[in-house]
Formats: sequence, C-alpha cells, structure tokens
Amino acid sequence: MIFHKQVRKICAHCLHGQPFSAEHELCLKHGPVSPDYTCPAFEYDPLRRQPPPPPQMKVPGDEAFQLE
Repeated sequence: MIFHKQVRKICAHCLHGQPFSAEHELCLKHGPVSPDYTCPAFEYDPLRRQPPPPPQMKVPGDEAFQLE
C-alpha cells in the first residue's frame, strides 16, 4: 500500500490549496497559509499527496562477487 489510511487534514492535501512557494500554500478560502495549516473547509485530494521516497538499495561490496 502506498499511503496510510489516516489522512492528515492539512492544506498540502486539500482540494482548495495550490503550491504558492516553498513555505506557503495558496488556499482559495484563506489566502497564503502554511502547508501544515488546517481549516474546516478541508476536502481531501488524493492527487496532492506525495508518496514517500523509495528505500535505498544496499549495494554489495566487491567481496560478494569474488570466487573462493
């Protein structure tokens, strides 16, 4: 599963928010706000969520490829 079932009700995941700058979202209801801002007009937009980065693959050392 990509996402958790619990959704944080923040502007970064809201239908009314749009990216404005690195530290602000532009809310259609409240204007420029923090991405972590919460309001009663929250409507979830699944396309606004970013999946977590994939785990880093462990690269085996040279000793793993040597014959005994």
